[in-house]
Amino acid sequence: MDDLAAAPTPGSGLPDALPSAPVRRRRRGLRIALGGLAALVIVGVPGGLALYSHLASGTGDVVDRMVPNDADVYATLYLDPSLSQKLNLQGLFGHFPALKSAGDLQSHIDQGMDTALKPEGLSFKNDVRPWLGTQVALAMRLGDGIPTAVLIASKDDGAAAATLARIRTTDSGHGDSWTEHAHNGVTVSVGTPRGTGGTPIAYAYVDHTAVVGNSAAMIESVIDTDQGKRAPLRTSAAYTTTMKRLPTDRVAAAWARGSGITGAMRQAVAGSGFGDASILKAFDQGAGVFQSAGIAVTAEKAGLAADVAVVTDPSKLPPAERAALLQTSGAPNPTLDWIPSDSAGFLAVGGLHDSLQSLVQGMGAGAAATGMDFITPLKSFGLTNPGGVLSHLTGNLALEVRDAGGSSIPSGALLAGVDNAAAVRSFLDQLVAGFATFAPTHSESYRGATITSLAIPGLSDAGVDPAYTVVDGMAVIGSTPAEVRAVLDAHASGSRATATPAFAAGGQWSNAEPVIFLDLDRIRTAVVGALPGDLKQQYDRDLSGDLSHLHGLRITSTGGGDQVVGRIFLSAG
Repeated sequence: MDDLAAAPTPGSGLPDALPSAPVRRRRRGLRIALGGLAALVIVGVPGGLALYSHLASGTGDVVDRMVPNDADVYATLYLDPSLSQKLNLQGLFGHFPALKSAGDLQSHIDQGMDTALKPEGLSFKNDVRPWLGTQVALAMRLGDGIPTAVLIASKDDGAAAATLARIRTTDSGHGDSWTEHAHNGVTVSVGTPRGTGGTPIAYAYVDHTAVVGNSAAMIESVIDTDQGKRAPLRTSAAYTTTMKRLPTDRVAAAWARGSGITGAMRQAVAGSGFGDASILKAFDQGAGVFQSAGIAVTAEKAGLAADVAVVTDPSKLPPAERAALLQTSGAPNPTLDWIPSDSAGFLAVGGLHDSLQSLVQGMGAGAAATGMDFITPLKSFGLTNPGGVLSHLTGNLALEVRDAGGSSIPSGALLAGVDNAAAVRSFLDQLVAGFATFAPTHSESYRGATITSLAIPGLSDAGVDPAYTVVDGMAVIGSTPAEVRAVLDAHASGSRATATPAFAAGGQWSNAEPVIFLDLDRIRTAVVGALPGDLKQQYDRDLSGDLSHLHGLRITSTGGGDQVVGRIFLSAG
């Protein structure tokens, strides 16, 4: 580190640019390194926390005071979380051979970041980690050029400033045209690629924080915010009203402004060549609903949780759709009582009766605007006519999937709550009658229900014989009669997926709200069992030790009206 001894002090000028190299290398390594840090922040990977897991006291957000209030995205990784988060992370790491010790994990991080920084002549282990503080954050505006700044809290001003100075002496930085200027007493250095193309780089050392980005204006905004000349994001209602809905004891967090996200999406649609005026108009009508979104990642004893909050503005919706959004029945979804305990996964949504009607009406109106008749064909099938089958759906739906044993195709069933079993059964019987000439039917009685199945040529050979029944207020359409029987067994016996340990590991949940669940143990067993011998040996050697400790993935949500709060839980141990 002798070459860093003469580094400038924070805020002082930096040496003049060195002569350009004969051949300029692209700033690929630095981009990868910054991208890696940004990915750690956005995804919330807690691995870097092992660097500081021995500390007992946690450190909160120390850089949010510097993030401008017009940022569209803010994401951060806390390298020194609370004691409870550290203990939970250490407990989780202990189950995974690749993460069993902080030293092993630190070595993996060092190697990955060193590889990214090597083309730049920098080392993460030697040049960054010695001064790395308690937080890494990312601030971004989703405008032209996507101005971005990565903020890295420092515990050693001199070492951090010296590393920043070395950017201009590396292979890629050496070939840039460098300028520097003072902004409110802070030196901002800007490297512009010679010739055409290329991305500029700017950096400054601000209030014990290394700030690196692709825009001098973004760096200056950070300086202004830190000095109180502009309001920080943390004082913005758009930010605070979202993040207050999320856990404060966390290892990572991120926030996005709705208008920034939708604006970037609109620009992409318009530039794709497929965004005509009608599509853009429809997009604009829906875009105003999305106000903001936030996420907080926490470590728990049974796994990792990501809580998500989405804030909307229902007033931007048409009256019918707004009424459907604001409606919350609060009633349990009965389909959850029919999902077999050995299901590999399921999706269940309740209270969609009015939403289904609004969806069909909206699709019909949208199709009519383009000259298409969408409603008449649905009526001819007996779906939307008065007394049609859609009018008898309660809006409680579920889709479950199971391992079909010897078949390479998974089995599964669609469950739909109904309020008129006879009408729904009649509709299904009439629908099946249309296939009678080439798909003979078979009926059987099971647990008081009549199960009807079709032997469709081609599908039967693959182990798929569609079957259905309607009983006890539930329509069940399965891939095979055996699948329908399994659903009926679950309902009768109470042996259902929501009572399994893998599902329960996610903690409290509401059976009146949407839920998605994947049983990773069952999915893994099915996938590994289908692998050819050589790939199975490779899996057993390289992946089994770690993946075998992942048990379930559960996604739930609560709320309604102007907000939805969801939780993604990965059970591990």
